[in-house]
Amino acid sequence: MASFQTPEASVLKHQYAMPVVPPPEELISREDHLRRKQQQLGKETTTIDNDKLTEYDALPVESRHVPLTEDQRGLPVNAMWLRAKGDMSGLGHSHHQNMLAYASDFALLSTALRPFQMDRAEAKYRLSMLVSLDHTIWFHEHFRADEWLLYVMESPRTASGRGLSIGRIYTRDGVLVASTAQEGVARSAAVDPTAGNDDEVLEFLSQIKAKL
Repeated sequence: MASFQTPEASVLKHQYAMPVVPPPEELISREDHLRRKQQQLGKETTTIDNDKLTEYDALPVESRHVPLTEDQRGLPVNAMWLRAKGDMSGLGHSHHQNMLAYASDFALLSTALRPFQMDRAEAKYRLSMLVSLDHTIWFHEHFRADEWLLYVMESPRTASGRGLSIGRIYTRDGVLVASTAQEGVARSAAVDPTAGNDDEVLEFLSQIKAKL
């Protein structure tokens, strides 16, 4: 489905306020995070990390995850700054919308998995399937995709093999420029703590996270 509208003035106007988070200049990119990890591990750097670094470098979008506060851990919430790599000033607004539609898929569905903390060694479940069923985006205001945008995500429900996530995208000055929603298949299998398969599970999760 597609809905089109020409801009019009309206006295009826409100939006959710943008949350207060660290600015992108105070955060590091996923690429830099992996490079720091590689420097710390030295020869112990895994092939998975090298593959992820190559994948991140090839993406046309830069992202910086906002760290969760202590009271947010285990909650179905997520936030990240993102922007297109390179200068898009010579392109029309539809190109900026296309780029944001592409980037809006980053981490949205996986927010539905946050309460289960499956990246931890003591996790009770491992992910067996995560795939998108539908993805919707509403554009509200003009924006530039090559300038920093804050993507705030939350998941109201995960159950019956389905996860639902919704998102809000803001400019740096707090204007809500787009909203998103995504539902997907989310299935898991129990981890047997007596099976001695922690290393195998963590490697599997790393491979899954690299695709999220």
